[in-house]
Order: sequence, then structure tokens, then C-alpha cells
Amino acid sequence: MYKYNAFKSFERNHDRYIFQSTIQIKKPTVGVNDFKDIKKREERKEFLKLTINILEDVSTGKVKKSKIKKISTLIQKYNLSFDVDFLLKPSGYLIYTLNGLKTYENPKFQNSLIKDIIEFTKKSELLKQILYSSESKKILDYGCGVGWFGYLLNKNFNVEVFGIDIDTNAVNLGSFFNIEKIYFPIRIKNDNGVVIFKLPFISEIFDMVISKSTLFEAPSKGMASFIGDDLDIFHHNISEIERVLKPNGILLVETNLKHEVIISLLKKHQLKLSKVLYSKSTDKEWKLFVKKKR
Repeated sequence: MYKYNAFKSFERNHDRYIFQSTIQIKKPTVGVNDFKDIKKREERKEFLKLTINILEDVSTGKVKKSKIKKISTLIQKYNLSFDVDFLLKPSGYLIYTLNGLKTYENPKFQNSLIKDIIEFTKKSELLKQILYSSESKKILDYGCGVGWFGYLLNKNFNVEVFGIDIDTNAVNLGSFFNIEKIYFPIRIKNDNGVVIFKLPFISEIFDMVISKSTLFEAPSKGMASFIGDDLDIFHHNISEIERVLKPNGILLVETNLKHEVIISLLKKHQLKLSKVLYSKSTDKEWKLFVKKKR
């Protein structure tokens, strides 16, 4: 992983203004959209399938050498900036990476999720204004994994989606397959020596933050933490989301966590629960929060 300063020259100069000038941004180690260098459609499908199969094998502890050989052949054939070795190093978020990659192969699920979002816009004027604005709005996909959800939003609405995730494998895979604007948060230590994550963006830059199966979900030592000893980390994460949201910006979260628990967790924050939206494609609820002045 190498670093670059967001306010110095780099590939996407038009994005310079969105980053904080005082920090160093970590960039994925693979080339963005290199997947498209595979010219034949069937070979692209084979590469994605092999990636998924290898990750599935890693999760069981048994990887077939024949699969490694096949994907290595494609990497060499097209001179891809893809290191097969990092597929063999499972992360704690492997299941989310797998599910994200499988979504690229599943148009039926993609369509059902977009239909959900369209239905949500009929129930929330704020959400409708963001997704159907004549001026492209900025969205942060918080805990984006490989970035498939942001990819769908970019594809179906007039928005510009940026992703953030702590999983190195997921961000690298997402950058390789399709997504340009996904990044790592900045790791820092607080006064107690605990590692926390800071968003690399300037304040009040996003119209919406969206979080699917991350915030308010299973507690972990990362961006989703909110229980027990990790409560301070949770409050830090929420404060960071509030910082990058514009006034009256919205946070849309997929979670079945009970309303009263969420309200209790957020009582000292600016985010206020506005609506509960119900998905037809999953058994999860989507909760919409609005950033209000204290």
C-alpha cells in the first residue's frame, strides 16, 4: 500500500477538493477497472467466477491448485495488476466480500434492491430530492465492501458515490472489478491508545451516507462497533458521519435493531430518526435519519 497526498497531483484531480489536506490518503494497490482489460466477455465471467470460487475455498480451508493456475494464466495473459496471493489471505469480513462479488453476478437481486430504493423515494421527499436531483449529489457508502451497492446507485441515479471500508481485500477487489472511488479510512489512536478510524473527507461534503449491513449491525473492532467496551468507538464513528454530512443530510441504514435502542444510542447526536422503510427484497428494515442542529 502506498500513500499520496490528496492535494497533490494524482489520477482523479477533479476529486481533490473532497479530501482533507492535512492527511494522507491510502489508495488501493490494484489498478482501477483493470478487469475491463480482459477483452473477452467469457473470460471476464470466468475470472469473476474463479475469484468467488477461490474465496469460497479459502473460507473452508481447501483451495484447489487448478483454480489458482487458471486465474494466474488470465492474470499473465492480460498483464493485470492483480496479486492472487491476497485472495489466499482471508479477512474477518470474507463473507461480505463474497456476497458483494456474487451480487455482480446476480441481476435479479440488483433489480429487486433498486426497486426497493425507488419505492423508498415515494415515502421520503428528502431521499427523492437526492436521488433524482438535476445536480449530481454526493453519497458515501459506509462499509462499502467491494463497492457493489454504490455501483448500483451510480448506475441507476444521478449521484456520485464514494465508498469507505476497513477491509483491504474488499477495497482492492472492488477497485479491480469496477469501482473507482473507494478508499480506506485513516487509522489513528485516541488518547487511550485505541485504534479508531477517521474519514478522510472534508466536513459537510455528502448529501447522504448509506450503510448496508454495517452500521448498527454485528459489533466488531471496526466501523460497526457499538456494544460494551466499544461504545466510545461507536460514538466516534457516528460523530464522523455527522461531520461529513451536510446540514439536513440523511443517513440511510439497513438494520433490524429496535427503534428504542437506536434512539437511546443517538440521543447525544445530531442524527434523528425520521422514517422506517420496509424492504421487499430482504427481511431487513431501512431506517432514515436526518442531521439536525443540536
